[in-house]
Amino acid sequence: MVSLIRNGPRMLIIASPNPLEFVRRLTAEGEGEQMPMSHVFDRAEEHHTILYIVASLKPKVGRSEILACMLMRQDSLAVMCYLMNQLPKSLVSGVRPAPQVLILRAIGDMHLALQKIQKKFGGEISNFRESIEQGHQNTTIIAMTNKSIHQVAQVSSLHTAFLNLEMDYATLKKELTMHAFSFLNQGDQLSAWKEFEIRIYDLYSAYDLQYERLIDVLDTLELGIVTGAYWSKDYPRFMMSVEVYSVHFLTYASAKEIKRILLGLEHLDNGTRLVDFDLFHKGKKVYWKEVLPKGSRLIRQEAGIEARQALIARCNLTTLERMQSFEQRLLEQRMKIED
Repeated sequence: MVSLIRNGPRMLIIASPNPLEFVRRLTAEGEGEQMPMSHVFDRAEEHHTILYIVASLKPKVGRSEILACMLMRQDSLAVMCYLMNQLPKSLVSGVRPAPQVLILRAIGDMHLALQKIQKKFGGEISNFRESIEQGHQNTTIIAMTNKSIHQVAQVSSLHTAFLNLEMDYATLKKELTMHAFSFLNQGDQLSAWKEFEIRIYDLYSAYDLQYERLIDVLDTLELGIVTGAYWSKDYPRFMMSVEVYSVHFLTYASAKEIKRILLGLEHLDNGTRLVDFDLFHKGKKVYWKEVLPKGSRLIRQEAGIEARQALIARCNLTTLERMQSFEQRLLEQRMKIED
């Protein structure tokens, strides 16, 4: 589902009497990689640690005082243990936290979202470089993006303005997590969120697998939030009812985009139909022909194969492997029933 908040990489300020040897030692032991300060944040993932090496510890550190920069592909606790237990004091004379970064995903106007958070919590807005240089160990920097936050957050993908707060990181994250949706959706952008109902109908009653497969793809694509799921009845013909599993889904995506994804999930590469996914918005059904370009003469099977190819292009390798596993299990279950 859509993730609205996550940690940025942890950053530490390291005071070293011999920064050249410090870098050489960590590089030789395979613990860290030296890289330019301008590139390190772009390469760091959520559980990595960035080291800024300086001659001596100060409350604030300017860019000119940073003698070297390293990326450690470990969490900060593991890094601290390594520094304290494996390196001599001649290489490390002091360690302190640098500002912690929280990355928030905004739906709509990122600057308005940042200003709304500033209005509640205070703080100053500045650019990324100033935020790092002016911050100290009790500073939390809030960064905004309108892209997926499951990926490595490159500075170029972040909003150019950052909010610097003198507030406990854990407390701030708890507050932001509780109210993230209201903070990050601004004004008329709220109306962009729509609730759809996805009705799953499987002739072979493999509803658990169909639901898991559907949610796995929606989760990967970060298209919205599931607000509920339950059994219900559909009436395909007068006086005829069938049992379906209904998933209520809150999303900012269009009805056509969601229906096209569902159409792709209904079919395999060879056109075999695995399931029916019916989409409803405000009680009105969204039909598969609505996703086709004007004038298209594709039949449903052809449209499903085309939609599947488009869906596959959007998914990562891990998701595709899981999708293949789900589909294999669905086919095996179908064969058992038919036999």
